[in-house]
Amino acid sequence: PIAAQHPLAPTAEDLAKALQGQYWKRTWPGAEQVNVHVVDQWPYPQNVNGYTICDKDKRLCDILIRRGANRDCIEKHERTHAAGVDHPDYGETFSCSQ
Repeated sequence: PIAAQHPLAPTAEDLAKALQGQYWKRTWPGAEQVNVHVVDQWPYPQNVNGYTICDKDKRLCDILIRRGANRDCIEKHERTHAAGVDHPDYGETFSCSQ
């Protein structure tokens, strides 16, 4: 898929490893196209620095990253969502400050 060609997109090996734990769960096949937008105006809580919005029927995702956030770390996490996995039991627990 196109989405997997970006250097920050998770590889098949990354996804297999992630899915061995309790955090990530596959929820859909994943996007074929991913668009990334760095934004100044942020509608989400301040502890959230990235958000992925997907049209699963069109297999298209838009990733929003708050300007000033650790872009590579946030984008890698959000591209994992775009690859079709989520952390439904953990809510907003991811941090790039480590």
